[in-house]
Amino acid sequence: MKNALLFVFTFLVSFNAFAEWGDNIMSVDAIKHWRMDDRVVHVRGTIIETFGSDGFKLADDTGEIRIHFTNHELRDFRFDTGMRVEIKGLVTHERHHRWDLEATNVRLHDGIIIGRDKF
Repeated sequence: MKNALLFVFTFLVSFNAFAEWGDNIMSVDAIKHWRMDDRVVHVRGTIIETFGSDGFKLADDTGEIRIHFTNHELRDFRFDTGMRVEIKGLVTHERHHRWDLEATNVRLHDGIIIGRDKF
C-alpha cells in the first residue's frame, strides 16, 4: 500500500511539473483584464518588437502585451521579431509600471527554456 501511494504521489508531482509548460496558456486579452497581480501565468505568441535587453512586445490573436526580463539569462539572449515563444511570468498591473508581465522564463519554439524561476 505504501508503494502504491508513493507511486501515485510521484506521478502527480512529475505530471504537474511536466504540465507546467504548454498547458493553461492564457491569452493576452485575459492577462490584460486579469485583476490579480503577482500571479504566475503562461502566455504564448509572437515577438513583434524588442526593447534591447529589457524585454519585448508579444502579440497573439487577442492583442499585445509588454514583457520585461527579470534575470540575466533572458537579458543576455538575443530575441528577434517574428520568434514564436511561450512566456512564464508574473502579471503586473501597477499604473506606474510600463510592463504588463515580468518574465522569468521563455520557452522557444524548439522547446529550449531560457531563464530561471525566482519565485
